[in-house]
Amino acid sequence: MIAIQKNKRICLTLQNIITVSLFKIIMAKQKCIKIRVCFIIILLLGFHPTKINSQIEFHVIDKSLGIINQNGDIHQIEYTFINNTNKPIAISHVATSCGCAMPSYDKKPVMPKETGKISVSFNPVGIKGFFNKQITVYFSGSPTPVKLSFKGNVSSNTTFKEGYNYNIGNIQFRNIRTTLKSNSSNTVMRVIPMTNISDSDIEVIIKTNVKGIFFDENEFLFKARSDKDLNIYYKPQEKNSIKIRLTDGGKEKNRVVLKVIEDQ
Repeated sequence: MIAIQKNKRICLTLQNIITVSLFKIIMAKQKCIKIRVCFIIILLLGFHPTKINSQIEFHVIDKSLGIINQNGDIHQIEYTFINNTNKPIAISHVATSCGCAMPSYDKKPVMPKETGKISVSFNPVGIKGFFNKQITVYFSGSPTPVKLSFKGNVSSNTTFKEGYNYNIGNIQFRNIRTTLKSNSSNTVMRVIPMTNISDSDIEVIIKTNVKGIFFDENEFLFKARSDKDLNIYYKPQEKNSIKIRLTDGGKEKNRVVLKVIEDQ
């Protein structure tokens, strides 16, 4: 009798062990299935672009500018795309990773099968060596932006004094561009700080063909290792606002010609 009861207890214990094991196996399988489903959902969401973006075709998304000089030139970069959707699309916003890159684009919708364009003005002032800048384009009706980029190398053999970014010969400038604007016929003035980094005096000659632009003096002697403000005046004639730029009009060892031109 005792042996029978003992056998029953052993059987019950084995049943409990088997039941618990089966339960654990079932739960593990369910958990595994849930993990697989979640993983598939993540893959679908993370790696498949929205329909509108998959049908916007950019000709080039990563551009190389090669080696460029830091001479005050503004580099224009263009990206074109084709609208392969069956409805008009429009650019809602363009963001850049650097204040050195200014985007511009047409806000009008681009019709199906037509081409749109994004222009970026890049000013490499203050940048040395390799650069890689990002552009993020947002389209209306799509939460997922398009990523563009451009890269290159800025070559400069000049060591700039702190706060100065451009040079013409041995004269360095804080800036070589400015805008002069007057709401009336009154004369306005802008100041461009400059410094002579050489150990010699430099003869400076300033020339311009821009109407309404004049200076305190068109020729002066710039003392060695000294700073000076270049005052540029504008008396409106044909228009109240004008953009100007300093350029290299010719230079020798101790002589520099500065030419003021209208900037675009």
